[in-house]
Amino acid sequence: MEYRGSGLRFSLIQPAQVETATIDGQPRPKLLAQITPGDVAAAVVDAVEHDRFEVWVPRNQAVTAQLSNLLPRRAREAIMRGLGVGRIAGGVDRAARSGYHEKMFGRK
Repeated sequence: MEYRGSGLRFSLIQPAQVETATIDGQPRPKLLAQITPGDVAAAVVDAVEHDRFEVWVPRNQAVTAQLSNLLPRRAREAIMRGLGVGRIAGGVDRAARSGYHEKMFGRK
């Protein structure tokens, strides 16, 4: 809000799991979208061209996020667990992630 009227514009890009080395070795729940870097790039270009602030990739995630905000926290978390979101960080295959860690941090 402090930049309103300054000529600066901002966009908040909310991507699903992006098929890059960043998610190597992480579980990929079937009901959660996996998208390509090209999908994210297209969304960024669209956000800039159309002055969009909040951009969900894929777009249908926006509806899910907004509807989930209407639910009590326990219900929202139960649905997320049912979708497998809790396994994304907890079920990592360290061997499959070693290449990513080596590249990013210089260690496996």
